[in-house]
Amino acid sequence: MPYSRRPTTSSRTGSQESQTERKRLVSVVVPFFNGEDLLTECLTHLLQQTYEPKEVVAVDDGSTESSIDDLEDRFPSVRFIRLPVNRGFCAAANAGIDEANGDYIALLNSDAVAHPGWLGSLVEAMDSSSSIGACASKVLTMDSPPLIESAGDCYRPWRSPRGRAAGLPADEMNVPGQVFGAGAAAALYRRAALAKVGSFDEDLESYYEDIEISFRLRLAGYIVWYVPSAVVHHRGHASYERREVLHRILRNDILIYVKDMPAVLFWLFLPALVARQVYQLIYYGLRGVPGLVVGAKIDAIRQMPRFIRKRAKVRKLHTLSVTTMMRAFLT
Repeated sequence: MPYSRRPTTSSRTGSQESQTERKRLVSVVVPFFNGEDLLTECLTHLLQQTYEPKEVVAVDDGSTESSIDDLEDRFPSVRFIRLPVNRGFCAAANAGIDEANGDYIALLNSDAVAHPGWLGSLVEAMDSSSSIGACASKVLTMDSPPLIESAGDCYRPWRSPRGRAAGLPADEMNVPGQVFGAGAAAALYRRAALAKVGSFDEDLESYYEDIEISFRLRLAGYIVWYVPSAVVHHRGHASYERREVLHRILRNDILIYVKDMPAVLFWLFLPALVARQVYQLIYYGLRGVPGLVVGAKIDAIRQMPRFIRKRAKVRKLHTLSVTTMMRAFLT
């Protein structure tokens, strides 16, 4: 699929509005759990954006560090929401989205540092077409020199989800275009699109939740647009233990497939899904953590009836043909 042109529409959103008026329509939600230093750096750079959002909403997902309390005084322009217990990224993001007032909702991880033009680039792209449901950033690692962590997200049923172009040099992937999904570490969503497909699935807790919501957006006929000029640096996994990350990744891969994969493609790619589970058992078994993999798969099986029920709701969103969905997998 070509990546050289931005989609156009005859009903360009906001073309008659002034820049000041548009600024009032954008909210930024920053979910966080502990990590005072990370959040301080994130908010400091966010408040230096050349495109000033209407509001910044920071959602405390049950932090246990007492030093977090001081941040409200240090960032008086930021609205803080506190959840009583840690419920995972999805619940924190949804709490922020529910409280935000913008027509566009940007999500930014607390371990991410946005370049000054990040938000403005995303808004400009979103304004260009009402068919865009989400915009993906160019997410770079904190390495020196940095590498690409993701240039949008890939979902291909025959392999695990992953960041597009992960590991390439930072100066690659500079052409905008359609991608399957937007990594929620730094993304912009159209509120009307979220109202249609629903917010993040809180049963996933965290990891691959951005793939799943992008899946629903694509099924509903929206596109996801990659914006290479919207650059952030991301530490990645800074708020979670590695074992917890791996458990959720191995579990959520199965649950997303069960919930969202269209029927014809479900049966077509089911052997590939099964083969992937066997490979993971062997791969991680040889690395000394077979119990972790088995536990993740048992957790997925335990939750499967709930996700089968959710599947019935997702089917009502379908507007794409099987052929078009296959093209989306290949972006």
